[in-house]
Amino acid sequence: MGERHQIFVVARVGKRYRTLAVIHHQYLYDCLALSACLLLISIFSDKANRRPLEMELGLAEEFYSDPNNTESDSTTSYASFRAKPVRFPFIGTCLVVGASTAGLDPDFPRASTVHFEPEDTGFAEGDNNTGITVLDITDLDNVRYCFVAWRRIGWRWDLDSDLAQLGPPPPLNTPWSGAEYGRHWQGFRDPGVSIDGKRDRLATKLAEFPLVNVTALADLWPWGMWVVDPSAPTDKTQDDTLKHTGGASLRDQALAKLVQSMLSTPQENMGLLDEPMRFPGFQGALRNQLFTVKDELFQSAAAPGLLRAAWAGETLLDWSRFDGLSPETMMAALQGPELNDARELILCPNWSNTTPLALAQAICSFPSPSRPLHLGGSRQS
Repeated sequence: MGERHQIFVVARVGKRYRTLAVIHHQYLYDCLALSACLLLISIFSDKANRRPLEMELGLAEEFYSDPNNTESDSTTSYASFRAKPVRFPFIGTCLVVGASTAGLDPDFPRASTVHFEPEDTGFAEGDNNTGITVLDITDLDNVRYCFVAWRRIGWRWDLDSDLAQLGPPPPLNTPWSGAEYGRHWQGFRDPGVSIDGKRDRLATKLAEFPLVNVTALADLWPWGMWVVDPSAPTDKTQDDTLKHTGGASLRDQALAKLVQSMLSTPQENMGLLDEPMRFPGFQGALRNQLFTVKDELFQSAAAPGLLRAAWAGETLLDWSRFDGLSPETMMAALQGPELNDARELILCPNWSNTTPLALAQAICSFPSPSRPLHLGGSRQS
């Protein structure tokens, strides 16, 4: 029973797209689905949520870079899945809040019941009869959305006499806009009440946001028999992003060798970075490389200097992925003049190998102690 719908939050982390959270909603359809999508785009785009979302996207990048980590084990029972903590809790919280409160009746403001599904749930594997919503949060400044329907439930959008003037419905197994999802909806309609105006207003608001590209859906669920609509405009930006999934570039290979050489040197020699730091994009590439070799980084005398070089001039020091960073290394890095512009520091301390006192002493060397400091639990804890 019900108008059953799933909402997927996805992002490209590592070499491919992954599902970061998915929920089941028992009564989400038509205008309610459009309202939920709009609300979720607003939540994931909100600047107030930016820091924790960026932290969890970084953790997702790290998690899926480990070949031992995959989506949920398909042999695990559903009861076992429900007993496990949510893998990315802040992303999951945003999803639950938006999905459960969309379209609340002010005269009956009761939130809807939703529940999490395993991350490896396929697009058509849920208990579903109203399609799915997909939200792509790879770029938090440019959150994407789409609706999707497939053959088993496609009858909900079939052409009938009442809707003939609207033209043929969009093809199945391809990203739909809010207008395409709502235009041919054949769910429960009260003959005495017209909601076409509300549907149009919601679809118009959704039209301000870009659609998820069909190539991203194919990357998520390769078995989906996805249809490319030849009349749809090509989004070259996302297509190009998906093409860069091969091996490391020559620049990245050279950077990896340089960093490894510096890590293996018993004394700090930051002069090796003077010339490369002049190239556009090098500093960001250096940060990504340090995330990759963080275990070796913590054992090297070059760690403080590399941290200063990678974040020189930045106002935000997001070190949340360095959960093994010792207070001594952090203190040495923070005392350098390169980080004098820093205003925020984000950490995920590993409390198994540090103490609050040692961490407090390191934090006191932060150039702007009156500015925000965000502490989160380590992945192990």
